[in-house]
Amino acid sequence: MAKTESSGAGRDSVRSLRFFVLSYQYDRWLRGDMGGFRKAWELAENLQALGHSVVVFAPRTEREKVSESVPGVQFPLIDLPIIRPLWVYICLLVLPLLQALRWRPDLLYARSMGSIVPVLVARLLRVPLITEVNGDSYHHHLKAGADAGKLARIQRTEQRLYSASDHLIPITPGLARMLQDRYGVSPEKLTIVESGTNLELFQPMHAAAARRQIGLEPGIPHIGFFGIFLPHQGVETLIRAAPRLVGQSPGLRFLLVGDGVMRDDWEREVAALGLSGNFVFTGQVPYREVAGYIGAMDITVAPFRADRGEVSPLKVYDALACGRPALVSEIPPLRALIDDCPAVIAVQPESSEALAVAALELLSDPDRCERLGEEGRRWVELHGSWRARAQTIAAASIELVA
Repeated sequence: MAKTESSGAGRDSVRSLRFFVLSYQYDRWLRGDMGGFRKAWELAENLQALGHSVVVFAPRTEREKVSESVPGVQFPLIDLPIIRPLWVYICLLVLPLLQALRWRPDLLYARSMGSIVPVLVARLLRVPLITEVNGDSYHHHLKAGADAGKLARIQRTEQRLYSASDHLIPITPGLARMLQDRYGVSPEKLTIVESGTNLELFQPMHAAAARRQIGLEPGIPHIGFFGIFLPHQGVETLIRAAPRLVGQSPGLRFLLVGDGVMRDDWEREVAALGLSGNFVFTGQVPYREVAGYIGAMDITVAPFRADRGEVSPLKVYDALACGRPALVSEIPPLRALIDDCPAVIAVQPESSEALAVAALELLSDPDRCERLGEEGRRWVELHGSWRARAQTIAAASIELVA
C-alpha cells in the first residue's frame, strides 16, 4: 500500500538538504499567492523552518514578492496561447541549471505540470526527483471531451514523468490508486500528503470584530465561500439554497470571496432570485487578508459538484484553522476528512435543500457552531499544518539521498 502521512511525520530531519522546487500552474484570474500557487511556497517556507535550504522556480504572476523568506527564481509570464507553456518549460529547464552552477541541490521537487521537464532537469543535475501529483489531468481532459490523440499524448507524458520519478506525492488516496492502476507505479514509491494550512496566519477571530474590520454589519450572520470561481466549486448550489435560508433568517448574508470565470454567471443567478442585497462578492483578496474574511463567516461551505474528481481542498483546512465549521459535499476524496474531523459536515452534492437544512441547523445553534469551530481548530493543529506536511516530505527526501 502507499504510505500515508503520520500526524507529525514522525521525524524531524536529521540531515539538512538543498531543494530545488519547480512550480507551474496557470489561471488568468489568479494572483501567484493563491490556492495551489501558494502551496509550493508554503512547503518551501516550512522546509526552511525545518533546517533545509530551498529555491523555488516559478513564473511571476504578481508584482509583490510571494515569500519573504524563501529565495525565488521567478520569470515573466508571456501570456499567449502555445507560447506561454513553451516559454515556461524552457525557463524551468534552463534556470535551475544556471542556478546549479552556484548552488547545487540534493534533490528536485516538482509539482505535476503536464511536462517531462522535471525529469530532464533531475537527470542533468544527477539528483533524485520527487513529483507531487495534485490532480488527474487525463481524467479532467477526458471529461472535457478531448480527442483521442490529445488523451494519448497526456497519458504518454504522465507515464514517462511518473515512471522516471524517484518518489511520488499524491495528495489523495484516490490519486495514489490511479498511479498504481493506470501507470503501474509501485506502492513503495508513493507517500500520500494531503493539503494543509498556515496555522500562524489562519487563526480564530470573533466574527463580529472580523466583520467590522472589513466593513460588514457586525451583528448579521454570514455564510461564506472562498476560492476560485470555477464550475466544479458548485457555488450555484449555495445560491439556490439562499431563498430558503433567507426565508428562515431574513437578515442572513452570503459572503463570496474570490474571482474566476463563473463570477458573472453567479451574480446573474443571484440577481434573478432578487437576492443581490443578501450577497457580497468581494473579488480576489490577497492571501494574507483571507483569514479576516473567513473570520467574518459563521459557517463556511465547499459545495463541490458530484463530479469534482480528486481534491484535497486548502479552503477546508484554512476554515478549520480559523475556527469555523465547514459544510462540504460528500464526495469520495473528502470521505476520510469528513469521518475524522467533527467540524467538517457532509451534505449531499448539488442538493440545495440538503445544504439549506444543514446550514439552518448550525445557524439555529450558535453554541454548537462555536464548539465545532474549536474542535476543528484542535484537529487541524494535530493533523493539518503545512509544517507536518513538510516534515513528511523531508523524511521521504532523506530516504532518497541517504
